[in-house]
This record gives sequence, C-alpha cells and structure tokens, in this order.
Amino acid sequence: MKLIVHTDGGARGNPGAAAYGVIIENETGKVIAKLGKDLGIRTNNQAEYGGVIGALEFINKFFKQAGRISAIEFYLDSDLIVNQLSGKYKIKSPELAMLAIKAKNLEKKNFN
Repeated sequence: MKLIVHTDGGARGNPGAAAYGVIIENETGKVIAKLGKDLGIRTNNQAEYGGVIGALEFINKFFKQAGRISAIEFYLDSDLIVNQLSGKYKIKSPELAMLAIKAKNLEKKNFN
C-alpha cells in the first residue's frame, strides 16, 4: 500500500504557539487519518518537522504491523524541511538537526 501524506506546521510568532496538521490518504485518495497536535512554543520550522514526525509515528504505530507499506509520499510546503531531509541543505540548527535525525530514524523503521 502506498500512503500519501500532506503535512503543515506553523507558529504564531517565531517562536510562538505552534501546531501541525496531517492528512494521510491511500493511493486511491481515500483519507485514512487526520492528525493535529498543539506543540507549545516552537518555531515555524520546528512545527513543520513536527508534522513529518507525527505522521511517521502514526504510520509506524498503525501500519507497520500490516507490512503492506510499499511507499510513503510526503507533500509539505516547507522547502527548507524538504531540502534538509533530502540532504540538499546542510542543517545548521542543533534543534532542527535533532528533529531531522528523529524523522529519518522513524522513516527507517517503516521500511526495515
């Protein structure tokens, strides 16, 4: 099964009150999960990472046991996060580096 994940995160102020939202669909476009979480005081970039991590944690918990995940396709509007996770951009912020490591470790759990 291929999962399509749409994530977004943001903060009022930067840093400020932050949250993320996630929609997970199957390959036919059927929505199979809607997630959201208040994160407390964070930056916009930390909130964007929160969405990716929240989605991967959910997928790990509810779909890994099924062993049917063939691919996970992410859509997010943060070029910074996309390019950091793909390795195109160096991660200078220690806080974002830790979040990137967490996201990559969760991704590995889904396919190992």
